[in-house]
Amino acid sequence: VRSMEKGERAAEELKKIHLVCKPILCDVSKDSSVKACAEKLSSEHKNGLDILIHNAAARMYKETPKSEQVENFINTNNLGTTRMVRHFAPLMAQGSHFLIVASGFGSLTRLDKSKHALFDVSKCSLDDIDKVML
Repeated sequence: VRSMEKGERAAEELKKIHLVCKPILCDVSKDSSVKACAEKLSSEHKNGLDILIHNAAARMYKETPKSEQVENFINTNNLGTTRMVRHFAPLMAQGSHFLIVASGFGSLTRLDKSKHALFDVSKCSLDDIDKVML
């Protein structure tokens, strides 16, 4: 989570339905933060993680020029997801779930169809897609 207060509130709500959740601060825009979070969880969960939900996202605001927002947007939404996959996928237990939540903003519907192949996950690696975004 980016906000421990919000994470703790969410954990309390989950507790009401008998689910255990432990929020941990993790800034997906910084590789060092994602790595430290993964290392902490790895040391605490020797048998692997059962479920991980990645829901981090940066927004674009109409009142701010896109040129001032795009770097943080890509760093969080695209590269942040890659960081999470690289650092956390090896920690997942057999039969676990790694859920990546994305908004409609991440769909290709607004992108020219000639560019869709650049994002074809059946043919492209995470590195290939990250290069397109950079």
